[in-house]
Amino acid sequence: MSVLCKFWPEDGVWNGSAVDLAVAAYGKSIEQAQKNLAEAIICHFEALQEVGQLAHEAKRLQNLARDCRLSVGEMSEHRLFGRAIAKVSDHKVAVAMCG
Repeated sequence: MSVLCKFWPEDGVWNGSAVDLAVAAYGKSIEQAQKNLAEAIICHFEALQEVGQLAHEAKRLQNLARDCRLSVGEMSEHRLFGRAIAKVSDHKVAVAMCG
């Protein structure tokens, strides 16, 4: 599963959010914000898995990834975009931040 993530500095910390999920995190550095967001995405997917909704969410994210378009207005010098790749194997969730 591919998840679009955005990061931006504000009030001395880096904030991060998964654009298409109700998941957000922050850290003192961009690296810490990325790590914290990856962990938050894992927790989100594990909760979905527990209630039997992970397959539905994976399908929704695949459709969104296919249609993903960013406008110039969404991009700025103070906002970074990246991608988190989530994999589920043997009922375990792993997330890697890319870009």
